[in-house]
Amino acid sequence: MEEEKVGVEEMALGGLEEIKMNKLFLIPLFLFAVFLSLSFVSAEVEVTYKAFYAELGENGEVIPTNNEVFDFDTLGYVCTSASCVTVGDQVDGLTRASTGSEVTLSYPTTLQNANGYGVWFYKPGYIHWEQNPNWYGTHVVEDVIYIYLLKKQEGWAPIINMNVVNEINPNLPIEIGADVGIDADTYSALENAGPLEYNPSELDDLNVVHTEVTLEISDSSGNVIERKTEILDIPYSDFLPVSFSYDGFGDVGEYTIDLFTDVDDDKILESVRQNAQTEIVVILEGLRDYSFNLINNLALNPVLPEVNEIITFGFNYNSYYVDEFGTSTPLDSDVNVRIFDNDVEISSIDYDLSSSNDFFEFTDSFSNPGTYRVVVTGSPSPVAGSNPPLTSTQEISVLVSRGSNGGGGSGTNSIDEFIIFNDEVPGKFVPVVEHDDSILKLYVNFGDEERSSLFLWLLLLFLLLILLLIIIGFRRG
Repeated sequence: MEEEKVGVEEMALGGLEEIKMNKLFLIPLFLFAVFLSLSFVSAEVEVTYKAFYAELGENGEVIPTNNEVFDFDTLGYVCTSASCVTVGDQVDGLTRASTGSEVTLSYPTTLQNANGYGVWFYKPGYIHWEQNPNWYGTHVVEDVIYIYLLKKQEGWAPIINMNVVNEINPNLPIEIGADVGIDADTYSALENAGPLEYNPSELDDLNVVHTEVTLEISDSSGNVIERKTEILDIPYSDFLPVSFSYDGFGDVGEYTIDLFTDVDDDKILESVRQNAQTEIVVILEGLRDYSFNLINNLALNPVLPEVNEIITFGFNYNSYYVDEFGTSTPLDSDVNVRIFDNDVEISSIDYDLSSSNDFFEFTDSFSNPGTYRVVVTGSPSPVAGSNPPLTSTQEISVLVSRGSNGGGGSGTNSIDEFIIFNDEVPGKFVPVVEHDDSILKLYVNFGDEERSSLFLWLLLLFLLLILLLIIIGFRRG
């Protein structure tokens, strides 16, 4: 009986030892399972963004505020080339509506393309914000990322290439009773500034600038005898032609034709009026034995110049002598170019231009920001005929800025990085690149080549524990 009792006790002790050994084996298994479960809490990268209002200053700088922006939307695409020149599929997890001033976007576990994603944050009445993130993995980003929906403090719409034409006799000056055509090109007050090159069609209706173009015709006494307005919705970094017609002048004499642009858009807080102007002389119909000059299509490139940037100006010119039979003979042109800064003449240059050409260009630059006037006056050379020669004058306003006229993106906003507030104090921010590398050690990304160093260390620890338990088991056996 005693031998049986001893046998039972030994079996019981053996069973307890086995249970202890099993528990020892279960501890690392449990730890490893917990780690894996934490790794897969999120099957994607969850990133929360919060929208604030900011303004674009006169130099293109972003001026953030602590005012939240509510009820905005996002749009996301896979970038298939650098700077997102081309895109692939739309990403559902990146195309969402905000809840209040925040939105949480879900980036796929596996990076769909090495060029990352194009993400646009937008709301009517604001310049949108765009980014090129490349989040991937299986985790939740704890920090809330701040983005900005913007308005520009000042905006202006350059107007150039003004052309005033006698629609009955296009190669002659304006005659009494002749219909007059007045055309020009009006440019957007905002430019696409990136960092993304692709412009999604979903934002076409928002990425325009509502602009008014006003025609005014004045007589030699300054009385406005005609006024008309056209409304244009001009896409960012683009222009639209504008055309007016006038039924004809009833009296000979000198007249001034002005085209003014005013930006009337919620994205622009204050409009700076721009204008193009042509001074003409209206003559009798069928006038003979006189010489004349016509200046048209005065333009500049770039149309939104910055300080010290080389600007190319160009214009069309023609001079003719009309004899007593109405036959026109080409003449050379004497052209004077003057530049004014606040009505103070700062430059005046004369050019002798041959009749063998009809276009001339020159370059200049400005060392200070501000609005300048470039005035081109032409006269026929030599003067011919018994009647006084007719001169022509055209001018445009040129607004020179210190920085970007960005509009789209971080820019128009030319910021390649997003801004995250330091301790949530508006105005104190630290630019950081939005990607996964900074937190790579916080997650495991199965299915990718990347492996978390933390995961590898835990795996090694798990294997060492197994080895240790095996050694203990052998020793006790």
